[in-house]
Amino acid sequence: MSKVVLCLLATVSAFRSPVISRVPARLQGAADVAEIKKAVLPADIGETSQAILSWTGLALGVGGLAKPAFVASKTLGIATSGASDVLVRGASLAALLLGARLGRDGDRDAAKSALLWMGGWHYILRGSTGVAGRTATVCGLLALSAARRSGGLWNALTTLDTDGLSSILPRDRTASFQNIVGAQMMAWGLGLWFAPDFLVTNLMGRASVSSTVIKGLAINNLVLGGKVMAGSEDDAKTNGLLFFGGWAAIMLLAKNAGTMSGQYILPCLAWNAACAAYTVVA
Repeated sequence: MSKVVLCLLATVSAFRSPVISRVPARLQGAADVAEIKKAVLPADIGETSQAILSWTGLALGVGGLAKPAFVASKTLGIATSGASDVLVRGASLAALLLGARLGRDGDRDAAKSALLWMGGWHYILRGSTGVAGRTATVCGLLALSAARRSGGLWNALTTLDTDGLSSILPRDRTASFQNIVGAQMMAWGLGLWFAPDFLVTNLMGRASVSSTVIKGLAINNLVLGGKVMAGSEDDAKTNGLLFFGGWAAIMLLAKNAGTMSGQYILPCLAWNAACAAYTVVA
């Protein structure tokens, strides 16, 4: 994990340092330590179901960034390659940010998002055996709990297309920071779900990647993007800094290690780094 963190800090600092002297202090909020802590650490919400989701997101986030192969084997029952580890780290980054956001939401809003998050993971792991089967059961129970807290299972199922999905869609069409950052997260999620071969080939090269990891990363990005679009501008800036900066660091390390060699790796890496820098100066 130390390499990922150091690379993330270096990426952000490289873009941030030249503008510190010219940017008012109030515009540097996205890089404040307090804001970053709020974006990744569980809120003080006591013994509630939101606390379970927040601490789960923290555990998966830290564990997946540090030891992606270990987390994948203990939760999904798969042996990862270098390319799969990249996606596990990306999914862990999204889980870290998503868990913290759910802990700060109201109970009903958190339940709607948790239903999509845990329900999505249960869907892709359904029918699995062994470790993955146990993970599917846990995700299913958490999704059921979220459904009960959002008005009951029947209500959640019958209003999923109008109420549940609307919780992760844009609230308006303005070019707000929330929509810009959240829409990019969701675009990656949709791309990974509907066009995984295109993205894997053009970013990873011809590496073999688990379809479970790809779909899991898609789910995490979709739900996180929805939460960002539904939140505040300050939260979107901090989440954007960590999301784009984190991906820039992950991709740089993977490129140097030879596990990402697709034709679009350099433009994508540069875009993520630029977006991370923009969240600091915007």
